Amino acid sequence: GQTLSVTSTDAAGNTSSAATISAPDTTVPAEPSGVQLSDDGKTISGKGEVGSTVTVTDASGKELGTGTVGADGSFSVTLTTPQTNGQTLSVVSTDTAGNTSDPASVTAKDTTAPTEPSGIQLSDDGKTISGKGEVGSTVTVTDASGKALGIGTVGADGTFSVTLATPQTNGQILSVVSTDTAGNASDPASVTAKDSTAPVEPSDVQLDAAGSIVTG
Repeated sequence: GQTLSVTSTDAAGNTSSAATISAPDTTVPAEPSGVQLSDDGKTISGKGEVGSTVTVTDASGKELGTGTVGADGSFSVTLTTPQTNGQTLSVVSTDTAGNTSDPASVTAKDTTAPTEPSGIQLSDDGKTISGKGEVGSTVTVTDASGKALGIGTVGADGTFSVTLATPQTNGQILSVVSTDTAGNASDPASVTAKDSTAPVEPSDVQLDAAGSIVTG
């Protein structure tokens, strides 16, 4: 984009007025630097070539927002959809001649809790809890007092099976929570164990002298 001056000088040393010409701008901007995504996932900021247009896209190439680099070399782009679940975003700078920089990338923080586990079932013997949850998340089963009874991992097919340290066969209420790799915990799902435990046998059993009343 440089401006060049062209003059003609004859044999007697007379010089013409200058003609000017501008070189085409074929130099791409440097990729945006210092790119940051706000904690709420709504705004991307950074630095770039003054006057260039900054475009933010998601992994599929969908445009999420655009902005312009100010005179101080900085920009701030408000995104159409907050990014709070570990998404990878691409940020490019395009100058007024249409030259586009290499992309800078930024990864959103994962602040989205998994959905609560679903389809929770406790085996008839009270030893195993199964269900569905977010792939890769850790499933923790606790009793009513908060004591952990077992943990497991949701497989690639979205299912899990957790073996309990103590069989639950007496109507206990259990809590099942899914925690993703970023530490976000789901709302708890609950399941009630079947009561399959027989009472202890009656003790101190007595029959009155008349033989009509039994106590114990």
